[in-house]
Amino acid sequence: MSDSDLKGYKELIELGKPDFIEVKAYMFVGASRQRLSLANMPRHSEIVAYAQKLEKMFDDYEHCDEQAGSHGETSTR
Repeated sequence: MSDSDLKGYKELIELGKPDFIEVKAYMFVGASRQRLSLANMPRHSEIVAYAQKLEKMFDDYEHCDEQAGSHGETSTR
């Protein structure tokens, strides 16, 4: 749900000036299952693609690590 406004996310990052950005995904666990479905949980490849788009918007940040999710998907990087 929060991946549709890349420009807005960029503005928040510029405002906060964090030392690093950790792009994470929604996980279909706990009480969240009452309002979202498994289809709302992005795949690792989708998170990587989003992080790459975000990285291209900045000169000060670069990819340093990633961890494939525990739901069976493996990293391709």
